[in-house]
Amino acid sequence: AVAVHALPGNHDDRAGLRAAFGLPGVADEPVRYAVQCGELRLVLCDTTQPGRDEGRLDDAALDWLDAELGAAAGAPVVVAMHHPPVLIGVPPMDALGLPAEDRAALGALLARHPHVRTVVAGHVHRATFALLGRCPVVTCPSTSVQVALAPEDPELVLEPAPPAFLVHVWDDGELVSHAQPVAG
Repeated sequence: AVAVHALPGNHDDRAGLRAAFGLPGVADEPVRYAVQCGELRLVLCDTTQPGRDEGRLDDAALDWLDAELGAAAGAPVVVAMHHPPVLIGVPPMDALGLPAEDRAALGALLARHPHVRTVVAGHVHRATFALLGRCPVVTCPSTSVQVALAPEDPELVLEPAPPAFLVHVWDDGELVSHAQPVAG
């Protein structure tokens, strides 16, 4: 059996997601929780704003995340969020990401918690790899349509790449992420 730890995207209904997956919390409040996956701690932090495509990581989210990471000090942690905390170089997607001040605040927070092994995100419909300070960030392709790398285009460009998802493997203290295409 494979464990599923759901987190809302910008088109999801928090209350509906809670009902479907038995997530903690009440109704439409932000979805935030942490689970132990063997040696690895998975900390899920909602960056969505109901009715909006762009994300936020407000003070309440940052305070919650800081407390969760502090409680897991020394243990390996993966932080999951919908909106990536980095610019990916696709202007229409970057415009709908986290604001600069939220990215900077998260970068400062992660610098205080070096046990965070990576941040995983979605939203941008393509696999990307970056650093926020010294912390790796990986974004997930979509199981639907893929966004093309078109850094000069102000409009969103889709590409016929296959749907995919990420598989994160923790083995003997090492974490590796695979972008796995969905066979058609």
